[in-house]
Amino acid sequence: MGTPIPPVALKNQCMIVYNNTLYVYTPEALQSLPLEPNAQWNQEPMGVSLTGATCLLGGVDGDNSQPALYVVGGSTNSTSVQYSGLQRYSIQDKTWHSITPLVTVTENRQHHGAAYMLDTSTILVYGGSQNGDSDPSTQTFLIETYPPYDVSSFQSQAPPVVDPIMLPWDDGHVGMVGGSSTNVGVWRF
Repeated sequence: MGTPIPPVALKNQCMIVYNNTLYVYTPEALQSLPLEPNAQWNQEPMGVSLTGATCLLGGVDGDNSQPALYVVGGSTNSTSVQYSGLQRYSIQDKTWHSITPLVTVTENRQHHGAAYMLDTSTILVYGGSQNGDSDPSTQTFLIETYPPYDVSSFQSQAPPVVDPIMLPWDDGHVGMVGGSSTNVGVWRF
């Protein structure tokens, strides 16, 4: 048996894995695939259609027992949608929620990385820009995933990057690699 073909092509995607299921967000669809033999793709409800976004797994309003797919940054071509750059899909409830951080540092943000910090229920965003530039950046923000969705900014010692890879290091730290040909280190926040 071959690999199942998704109903909607996997282009401009970001993804997470939760409870042995792959969730793939594209500008056209949110799809899931159980990671087991003979599994088939499922269509999930769709949120705001975006390009250039980053996905991560986190909790709902600071409750890490309620898993959620966060879509961070990205831009939309829709003139009928006001998008603040942060939305969340509750895996249990199968519902979307748009989040407006106190400072909209995620609105139209592209070429960034993001990861979730379990200890503080916050999202670390590193790099990118809000004006479409693909120049290397060290912009660093920490966004609370619970009301009032406060934002902190930081000066970075890490190098400027474009599209870095960011993953949880442990419950209270995030690791960052890549993002430029000269960044050969592993950086921890």
